[in-house]
Amino acid sequence: EVDLLVRNPAMSSSVVTELEDVDDSGGPSVGDKVTYRVTVTNSGNVRLKNVTLDPVSGATLTAGQSTVVTALTVTIDAGNLNDGQLSAKSFTTTAKNGSIGVSTTANAPVFELNVPTPWNAGTAYEGGDQVLYNGAVWEALYWTRGETPGNPTWSAWQEMAESGGTALWKPTRVFDTGDVAKYQGVLYRAKWWTRDEV
Repeated sequence: EVDLLVRNPAMSSSVVTELEDVDDSGGPSVGDKVTYRVTVTNSGNVRLKNVTLDPVSGATLTAGQSTVVTALTVTIDAGNLNDGQLSAKSFTTTAKNGSIGVSTTANAPVFELNVPTPWNAGTAYEGGDQVLYNGAVWEALYWTRGETPGNPTWSAWQEMAESGGTALWKPTRVFDTGDVAKYQGVLYRAKWWTRDEV
């Protein structure tokens, strides 16, 4: 008896999207990074050569073997935050077994950033409402309409920024007695109600 292996080169792939909270603010903000990691698997029964998915090229995968490739890293900017999302992306991997070429595509859906809606001068906001303005999250202290966040400092808006769950001192931020804030890497506790006091 002679058993002949029927050559069946094949690949499969999947993608995982991860948010890196660079500034430890507890949510997406300018400068944070979104990374797309693609897992490529040789799902056939023969060795695959010249496995290519930017930035990797020329790799080899034996039957059943997988590899993980960091295919793309996006640094979030103010435009991304205003859009509230990153667009869908596709990652295609190619390879060969002899003269036979194979490919697989992993599709990453739209990545929602889950940030407040952008500030609108014509919209009325109640105290506690949050908006996005110039890449930062702002919270209304009371009813307001037409007041630009941060201009002037003593406006209806306070900038909400955190690091590791601790509030960052911002000139517009209101701190009550006992509140803890981080300023230039040092923690401070408010002795009384304060705003715009370094």
